[in-house]
Amino acid sequence: MARPKITLTDANQEDLAPKLDTRTNEHTQYKGSWDQLHDKYWKYYLAKPSSQVKQWPFVGACPFMSPMVTVAVDTLNSLYYDAMLSGRPQLIATDTINDSQIQLLDDFFFEFVWKKVVSLERLGDSWNFETLIDGTSTVSYRWNKDLTVIRQDEVEANIKTSKTTRVVNGTEIELDEITGFDSTTTEVVRAERAERPIIDVIDMARLFIAPGTKRSLDMEGSLQHPTCPGYFIESYKSREQARVMRE
Repeated sequence: MARPKITLTDANQEDLAPKLDTRTNEHTQYKGSWDQLHDKYWKYYLAKPSSQVKQWPFVGACPFMSPMVTVAVDTLNSLYYDAMLSGRPQLIATDTINDSQIQLLDDFFFEFVWKKVVSLERLGDSWNFETLIDGTSTVSYRWNKDLTVIRQDEVEANIKTSKTTRVVNGTEIELDEITGFDSTTTEVVRAERAERPIIDVIDMARLFIAPGTKRSLDMEGSLQHPTCPGYFIESYKSREQARVMRE
């Protein structure tokens, strides 16, 4: 799958820059106090203590704190994992699909797609956890252009021989007799770019959506146009990473 390439002239970039600045400000204002709420929820989950003199039920009462939020989140997350992700759904044949075709579909999705293409257990577990912390979660895809360094040992074997003579049918013949092997190991290093889409749970603290985005529990509450006029994800890249992304 080839990624579409967008090329902008200098004039296009000059025209686009102020529009992006305006939309960035609109998205940031629309997010409002979500970040403060997110920090508060995480403090609840991590059971971070706060230092203060208690006034109720009396001044100086014991500051004991039970991490009930942590217990509730972890308990629900484990229950959701067992109910939704630990088992394997059973595909049932219909009038138009026989058992052998069902088996092929079963192997394709549950042995290939949900393990080698998308790790369904990891994705689902992250989704459930983020939803329990913040009350919402978002899954999106991005184009993976990460470079992976691959080191591979290449072994070259050389046969060791020595000259020997043998008598065959009364005739002395000189032969090469194998006496052993010499092997040379060479480490070959190469870099490969992934160049494929990757699906992951978005860090909600870095997600900024446009005003008017419909948010609901049904399929309409997505980041797709026209339900969502636009969004951006804040990321921090080095100069070298930014250069690679433009290539």
